[in-house]
Amino acid sequence: MHLVLAWAVLFPQEAEGFLKSAEYKQQQRDAEGALADFTRALEMNPKLAAAWYGRGVLLSNKGQLDRALADYSKAIEADPKFAKAYFSRAILRSYRNDDEGALADYGKAVESDPSYGKAWFNRGLLRSGRKDYDGAIGDFTRAIGVNGADIDAWFNRGNAWAAKGDHEKAIFDYSKVVELKPTHSAAYVYRGDCQARKGDAIAAMLDFTRAIEMNPKDAEAFYFRGHANYDRQAWSTALDDFKKAYDLNRLSAVRTDTCELRLWAVRARMGQSDVATAELKAYIAKERRGGRPNDWFSTVAAFLAGDQPEAAFLESAPSKAESCDAHFYAAVKRLAKKDAAGARELLKKALATGITDTPEASSVRAELEALGK
Repeated sequence: MHLVLAWAVLFPQEAEGFLKSAEYKQQQRDAEGALADFTRALEMNPKLAAAWYGRGVLLSNKGQLDRALADYSKAIEADPKFAKAYFSRAILRSYRNDDEGALADYGKAVESDPSYGKAWFNRGLLRSGRKDYDGAIGDFTRAIGVNGADIDAWFNRGNAWAAKGDHEKAIFDYSKVVELKPTHSAAYVYRGDCQARKGDAIAAMLDFTRAIEMNPKDAEAFYFRGHANYDRQAWSTALDDFKKAYDLNRLSAVRTDTCELRLWAVRARMGQSDVATAELKAYIAKERRGGRPNDWFSTVAAFLAGDQPEAAFLESAPSKAESCDAHFYAAVKRLAKKDAAGARELLKKALATGITDTPEASSVRAELEALGK
């Protein structure tokens, strides 16, 4: 160790020379040459924070995460204000599911450099994933303050506002995204979803249509537009949208299940309950055979298919959200049988659950409005 330190004192230019050579080779994508030069620089001067950091980046790119993590820590030890080292170490810690360590490192990164927009943004993403939406909104706001044209920050802040149920603020952020990038189809989809949850089915439908124009294979846009058209009681168009969403085969398993339930509901409202039930049973036999017999979809499907009485179905709902769902689907079944009075009472009970932030809750409000409450 004494010999190394002596070498660094006597030949500081040599260590810096190897550092500059390593950085040049790194730019030229000569990873092995850069790795060798970073190592030589550190042999001459182990206090070169930039060399520890540079070597850490190369090791991370090679998949040697333990060594990279150690090098980033050495860089921070040499320079406790090294924002990029904290940021890179945070990414590795997050990759290893060490969220607390990652949050601490992102915090140190922005403390060291408050203009580090990427660090604010990444911490916001991490907080969103942990459902700390207030913290995430604060971080995305700081990222936007650093760069007002950061589309990802606007979009993800919109997602966080939507997750909190503040659809007005989410719509504002999604609108900013499409202002900055008019071809951002996902922003139209998510803004449309917020419009629908506010009860504005027309605005929602227009947003989903715009997303589909930009990406005709956007299954989510068809899926959400189907809900908006259902709430407008545009049955035939809603049916086409849900079928298209299903046929594209790009929805999550949960949304595919929900899509099938909505196909039943649309057909039932069109006077095709027998066809709806046959299709639902075919879906269960093909897609859900041997699946999850006790999950909520199976419970709803059993009721719609006529295998469970209404009272038992309504009592089986495990939460307020599922109770809202249950009363909605029971009401649709009553409406299909021309029992408007019975449907109205069920819809009022769905409304009384206090659930407002689901597609079913939006449809409950739309059905009640159509029935004149």
